[in-house]
Amino acid sequence: MRFEHKTYSDSGIKMHYITAGKGKPLLFLHGVLADAMAYKSVLRLLAKRHEIIAVDLPCFGKSSTPKEAWDFREFADFMNKFVASLKIKKLIVMGHSFGGGVAFCMAAKNTNIERLVLIDSAGVPVKYSKLKFAFLFSIKQSAMALIKTGRADVIARIGFRLGKGAVCHMPKLNLIMKTVKKSMQGDYKKELNRINAKTLILLGNKDEMFHEDSAEFLKKNIKNSKLILVNGGHSWCIFQPRKLEEIVLEWLNP
Repeated sequence: MRFEHKTYSDSGIKMHYITAGKGKPLLFLHGVLADAMAYKSVLRLLAKRHEIIAVDLPCFGKSSTPKEAWDFREFADFMNKFVASLKIKKLIVMGHSFGGGVAFCMAAKNTNIERLVLIDSAGVPVKYSKLKFAFLFSIKQSAMALIKTGRADVIARIGFRLGKGAVCHMPKLNLIMKTVKKSMQGDYKKELNRINAKTLILLGNKDEMFHEDSAEFLKKNIKNSKLILVNGGHSWCIFQPRKLEEIVLEWLNP
């Protein structure tokens, strides 16, 4: 399946995004330090039934970086403007990790979002140091995923994309880290309480970043939500794309 590469510009920020497939629109938001193409296997499967729109969030991938550090609310405002520019009436939004925080803040304000899928999502304030954050997200995750799945090819592909992105954004790496810290440590309970979209919360039962109490917090504060635990770590959705497809499509089309 071929991905079409496009660019959206607003307020001096250029955002790269890709599209593929046909059907009800599904917006996919990636995790921190990654980009849309890191989830290529997931997107190809979802594009069988949906028009996939997957972005490189500002700060990451091929997208430019804002002048000031944003939190999830500011990312959400930018993304809601983007969705409005596409003139989409009804939308499914799916976010992994950092992207999950952006996704639920979008849904708190955008009534056109009918369904929301949060995969190992941020949302509960965390207090990791920069060193621990880097360790958990890169070294530990990659090592554990390689041990458990044997998918050296996927590890290499994702590692290359993360490394390339870090080099490309090196001049603004400090601002990017401030953005991540500001976003991850915010209090978003008010936003969670405003969500009306039917919501599916997925969590790897061996998640290194967010534990079950984090997912329970999301479920408690999002009405009309369902929590499913999946066997895997924080990035299980990348290493088990067919498992993600199976769960999500069954929930979307019962």
